[in-house]
Amino acid sequence: MKKITTKSMAFFLAILTIAVLAAACGNSTGSNTSDTTTVPDISGSDITTLDPSKVSKLPETYDWGGEEYNILGRDGGAYHMFTNFEIYAEDAIGDVVSSAVWTRNQTLQDKYNFIVKSKLVSSVASYIKTLYDSGEDAYDLVIYQACDIQAHAIKGYLNELEDIPNINIDNESWNPNIVEQLRFGGKLYYGTSDFLLQDKNRYYIMVYNRELAKDYEYGYLEEMVDNNTWTLENMEKIIRNYAHEVDGIEGIVGADAYGIGADCYNTFAVLALGAGFRWSTMNEQGYPELLGATDKMLSILDRVLSFASDELLVLYPEEFTAKDYNSTTMVFKEERCLILACFLSNFNPNGGTLTDTELEYGFLPYPKYDTNQETYLTDPNVQNSSLFAIPITVEDLDAAGFFLQAISEESNRVTMPAYYETRCKLRNAYDQRCSDMLDVIFEHVVYDTVCMSNIGGLRGIVNDLIPSLKANVYARAFAQNQSKAQTEIDKIIEAYNDR
Repeated sequence: MKKITTKSMAFFLAILTIAVLAAACGNSTGSNTSDTTTVPDISGSDITTLDPSKVSKLPETYDWGGEEYNILGRDGGAYHMFTNFEIYAEDAIGDVVSSAVWTRNQTLQDKYNFIVKSKLVSSVASYIKTLYDSGEDAYDLVIYQACDIQAHAIKGYLNELEDIPNINIDNESWNPNIVEQLRFGGKLYYGTSDFLLQDKNRYYIMVYNRELAKDYEYGYLEEMVDNNTWTLENMEKIIRNYAHEVDGIEGIVGADAYGIGADCYNTFAVLALGAGFRWSTMNEQGYPELLGATDKMLSILDRVLSFASDELLVLYPEEFTAKDYNSTTMVFKEERCLILACFLSNFNPNGGTLTDTELEYGFLPYPKYDTNQETYLTDPNVQNSSLFAIPITVEDLDAAGFFLQAISEESNRVTMPAYYETRCKLRNAYDQRCSDMLDVIFEHVVYDTVCMSNIGGLRGIVNDLIPSLKANVYARAFAQNQSKAQTEIDKIIEAYNDR
């Protein structure tokens, strides 16, 4: 059972103190418009230069006359994890994140006199296309499913973010590593900042049962991450040693114990991506070049298949007749699964499937290919996570840019700490080890343009075909789809160059 220990309480108080200090520092932002500023240190004898990324170029106050900032996002309906919960909150009463959203919006209204408005629809891309085609200026910001956004960039529906006044992607409220990955031909038509939280809620993570790990004398698996030994080979050894028959009935049945509980066949692809599998790389012009079925890519797929194709080791929901995508979560909670592939959204206060788990658990990144891999890599769930864009139909770009920058910077001070430091690291995390692993997971999030847009159907080969066939057919399948994929890339390049 999750307990509040003396160590946990000390950790909570330390994080709370940091959050308070960060909020106090954030609220002191002045009206500087230059890239740098200097302040004397506490002794008064030296001058310390502040990091330009921490200095806002926005004025301290401004009056937009009560103008509405209209944001379109996704309503996931019964699938709460797909809903854009970071835009609007009715009041300050609620969980820590919704309260922070309300506070942030109220602060923006007080400082700049603009009002955040939200509309959520089930299919953003379909809904907004009709408005684009009619030329209607209805929304200042549109939050898409990541897999849909490139198609609208190609059609010319989106503004180039860096051409818009008041946007400052060098500010710390934007993640520079992700920004660079989302450029296409040197242009940034879509992105993410600290304003978006739903995308971060859909980073793939692993949760493991520490009680079972202790029973099998594995110790804390987080130590393998710290020691650079959390690799595919070592994970395979662990899950092979753990997985076993429970009821004595031959074959795959729900009562058996599994090494990994997958959220769906996507888990196979995420294991490969964590080990460095890529569909493309960016050339000097900033355009994707297909990597193809190289020896390295095929080796990664073979390594994952060595255990992920074993039905007694990995439990895939697709292999149940009912295809119940919550089945693996239930098996994990029943303590018949050592490692669960999931998301932080599984711990959401409203409807999260792991919010009521009583076992001791730990967080893990996806394993490296081998110890020579430089970093642990994290895959965003591109089918159901978010990226935003400013529509080409927006008439007042000065306002749209100002509002996006302002909500990003205020989110950096208010909602992002509430989400990451409080919800994720305190309430979702079992202890300090979990918190440390989240930092590892969030440090290197990887977007592959070909994967995100499923160019040439290449994503589907790894996401669905290989894990369902349980055979490495990538070389043949890539050869069959290569020409189609290259044609799609060439059309995107042509569309971008025509701007």
